[in-house]
Amino acid sequence: MSYDKQDLRLEFEENNFNMNFKTNGVDLQYTQDLETLWQAVVCELMTPFGSVDSERFSNYGSYIHRLIGKKINDFWLKELEFYIQLVVDNYPIDKFDIEVQKKRKAGTITFTLAILKDGIKKEGDVTVGTN
Repeated sequence: MSYDKQDLRLEFEENNFNMNFKTNGVDLQYTQDLETLWQAVVCELMTPFGSVDSERFSNYGSYIHRLIGKKINDFWLKELEFYIQLVVDNYPIDKFDIEVQKKRKAGTITFTLAILKDGIKKEGDVTVGTN
């Protein structure tokens, strides 16, 4: 079974965590299949839980922001994995893996997220921050 969804491709700005629609000139770009799923997961991980001002999306987001500024240790890593698992459980993903980047800019957490669906892997860096 493939994940054959499409969505508008987003471009994440590095310094202020804003997202913009990615374009080719004036034409919007679209994601395909696993990239759509990966982008949906990343957007939810980057959003603080409960911060979307809508009753329909009151459970949208992640608790990862709670870890910003805390010392990275084994407990911190387990907590991060748990917060990611809470989000991943909302999507048709077979497996995920993370690798935390120990060096980080103040007010951020950066990790590489890999998701697996139907034997196909998609990975990329995710930065969660308060800036």
